[in-house]
Amino acid sequence: MFLSILLFISSVTYAQDVALDTSGKFTILEYRERAPFGGVLFDADATSYLLTMPRYYEEKYHLELAMAVGTVTAEKQLEIDNLNIRLSTLTSQYDTAIQQKDMEILQLQEAVKKNSKTNPWLWGTLGAVVGAGMTVAIVRATAQ
Repeated sequence: MFLSILLFISSVTYAQDVALDTSGKFTILEYRERAPFGGVLFDADATSYLLTMPRYYEEKYHLELAMAVGTVTAEKQLEIDNLNIRLSTLTSQYDTAIQQKDMEILQLQEAVKKNSKTNPWLWGTLGAVVGAGMTVAIVRATAQ
């Protein structure tokens, strides 16, 4: 009897918590007691199973959904982390290449300064005179 009352109270409470179809009727009968309405008779175990089944599948669905969302989130976070690592590696390689090119430019500038003559005006004037002389010589040679 106590089990019947407890089952009835829990089913009423559960029925208020979960939106079930309220058109059906439910009652607990004692042995050899007549039902107040026609229908299907279940024992306490079957009734408790039927009453808890919607909540079970709801919880199962939420757990599976949370697992699926967590899996996808973890996969995408892994992709983001891998891309960030790749970005930092490429940035480091780029910075290293730029530093090497800057050092090479400085070395080439120093080499040009060392190899340049001390009197650039003298060499420029000498080049202009030789160029003009060559032009005059070529014109005279072709004019004859």
